[in-house]
Amino acid sequence: MAKQISISGLILILFILFCLQFISKAETINQIQTCNGQKCFSNISNAKVADNGKFFLIADSVGSPYIRKFDFSSDTITNDTVLSLSESNAEQASFMLGISNDSKKAFAYRITSASTGSTRVIVQEKEITLYEQVEQGTACQCPLNTYFDGMLCVAGMLTCTDTAQDTICGCNNSNYLNSCAAQANGIKLFTKGTCGTMSNLTCSNDSQCPTGTCSGGGTYKQYTCTGGMCALTQFSIEPCLSSSSSSSGSSGTCRCSSGAYFDGTKCVSGMLTCSDTTSDPVCSCDSLNFLNVCVAQANGVQRFTKGSCGTTSTLSCNSDDQCPIGTCSNKSAFKQFACSGGMCRLVEYLSDPCTQTTSSGSSGPLGSSGSLIHIVDLTQNSVMIIIPKVLLTPSSAGINTVSFLDPEGTQLIAGNNDQSAPKLHIINTQSGEITHSITIPDIANSIEVSPDFKKAVVTFKDLLAQSIGIYSVSAKKLIKLDIPSSIFFKVDRFLSNVSFDIFGNKCVVSSLGGKHVLYLTDLKNDKLTVRFLSDKFEGKTISKISPDGTVAISVGNISDRDGIVIYKVDTSNLRTMRVIKTLKLADKSNVLDVKITPDGNKVLILLLGENEKKVKVLNLRNLSVLCEHAVSGNIKDGILVNDPFGRFFLVPDLQSSSVNFTKLNPGPVFLSINPLKAPKEGKTEFVISGYIDAERSSDNLKVCFNSEQFCATSVMVSNDRKTITGVTPKFPSRALTSLIILAEQNLLPGAGNCSDKFDNVSRYKNIFRFE
Repeated sequence: MAKQISISGLILILFILFCLQFISKAETINQIQTCNGQKCFSNISNAKVADNGKFFLIADSVGSPYIRKFDFSSDTITNDTVLSLSESNAEQASFMLGISNDSKKAFAYRITSASTGSTRVIVQEKEITLYEQVEQGTACQCPLNTYFDGMLCVAGMLTCTDTAQDTICGCNNSNYLNSCAAQANGIKLFTKGTCGTMSNLTCSNDSQCPTGTCSGGGTYKQYTCTGGMCALTQFSIEPCLSSSSSSSGSSGTCRCSSGAYFDGTKCVSGMLTCSDTTSDPVCSCDSLNFLNVCVAQANGVQRFTKGSCGTTSTLSCNSDDQCPIGTCSNKSAFKQFACSGGMCRLVEYLSDPCTQTTSSGSSGPLGSSGSLIHIVDLTQNSVMIIIPKVLLTPSSAGINTVSFLDPEGTQLIAGNNDQSAPKLHIINTQSGEITHSITIPDIANSIEVSPDFKKAVVTFKDLLAQSIGIYSVSAKKLIKLDIPSSIFFKVDRFLSNVSFDIFGNKCVVSSLGGKHVLYLTDLKNDKLTVRFLSDKFEGKTISKISPDGTVAISVGNISDRDGIVIYKVDTSNLRTMRVIKTLKLADKSNVLDVKITPDGNKVLILLLGENEKKVKVLNLRNLSVLCEHAVSGNIKDGILVNDPFGRFFLVPDLQSSSVNFTKLNPGPVFLSINPLKAPKEGKTEFVISGYIDAERSSDNLKVCFNSEQFCATSVMVSNDRKTITGVTPKFPSRALTSLIILAEQNLLPGAGNCSDKFDNVSRYKNIFRFE
């Protein structure tokens, strides 16, 4: 008897082990190659898979940021292309990344932090400084309680640490200790020396007039030849500033001394060789034309304006956005004129504004990390920069979030970063022009556009973090939806994590904390519904909706890494939103991200444990755990990125160098169904857009309606596996109809044991009716 028990026990153990390999076996995940030539991942900030399923993009944003484009075919990465971005940033940053619906364009945009001030390029220091906008006073002097910074009147008081006597005469005919003391009093223009200093010398050019000597040993143009006489030169900034701070070869604020060139920050002894012979004229500070910036700097020019000498604007202005914008050779824009003293005046630069790198580490036409949107042509693998004109204005604080607004990527919708005047801007991706703007109640934290491109869902950053906005693309209006005031203190702010059904009829939004909750928005009627999932547990809740919009999955953290609770909610009836099933996993982990596979069969949950990171794969029908994958990389952060056809998922480690790539066995994927002809004898020819994987499924396909006994005839799959045609049976009524697609499946080797008997069937409930 004892021997029989032992054998029975052994058989039971073997059976359990056999089952475990199909239920919870940890699988090894392939890692994407870290380096391509000299480009190695170091600070991954985002990843996206194209809607055509042919490639995916990964953005890295440390040093010289770039995008890696991985072409994908037959479950294999076939090509790895580097697309460099023309911004450099020595510090860690985060790039937004998006791909157009037709998979021909992408955008990349480096996220900036919010500011209530305005940006202004200070060419003297070559950096971005933030100022409060103030009245600019007269042509000579700033208003009370402001000072002059060399270009603008600035609110506040300027403290001068330099007490050395270097008398200047202000444009108000008053003497000041030095130029700093004059600017502290708002003086915009001055001459060097005490008031009354003059020269009686006649002249035909500037070289016949006396030069001044700086305390540091350099010289400056004290007099300018005007009307045949040497007249004192008026300055807006201290002309000896460059000479006192520059290194070898300096001879004043305009030119380096003989035998030296200017490197954009200082004079350097030696010779600069220019390989660029492109004509892009600049006018030097001593009014001479040069072929381009490099040639000017090779000749020691320290300051210049873009364009030939004599380029002017007669436009009056109140702000910079009323002044003309220059165009770089790469079709991007730069600030050629700035509003000063009510007139548009040329901006002087120390280095080429189309390529310069600022001391803060950012670069580009404005030197502003918040000014560049990179538009990537994915058919040509080329990068173009656009700078929306709104970013060139004094009131601009950059952009915080961006999304494509149409399938072809011809328009972007962007939210600015200005708390004093938050707006949404519609931007043309070819010209960078703002075609429409609307004021919104708070800074947009995220903008997600619905699959039908009719609505955009906006989450807010600060004051309205517990509200969402619904932007209507056709009406060009935004409606704000608030959660009930009675639950303010039970829940936390919305996360920038929005999930749509495939039709754009519904979406769910995730929550940072508080009670486990499901937020569902009815986009047809612009209505927000809140469903509490538990009174017991609190923590971040990430929610996703199924492709057909009938089921939502919410995964809530149990505080202090005590595990997670998974909720399956019926979202077909918005009045009840009944919780169908829950599953608690007390495994000392917290949720980082959640995805539902495009076939509607599986749930992917990225979890962070004490010493590990893993992806659990569940059956959406009953929440049973099919398998889990250990994910290599950092133990701190990460996101899940789904293939639109469900063949694989990516787990990039944010702010790290690891990208994990895992294959799956997907079922048939449905996107849309349309009639080809008018019904005949109650039957309708139809075409389904979607995907049937050639590696995993045969052409032996069934398309059924409401039940597996009520199926189409003459079913055929196209060669590219993206369309299915057939003829419906005769429908007994015109009610909404569910779709069932069944495929004979061949499980793909190497895709792990994440499959079950339902993988070959995809069900989409109540999705269409043929008239």
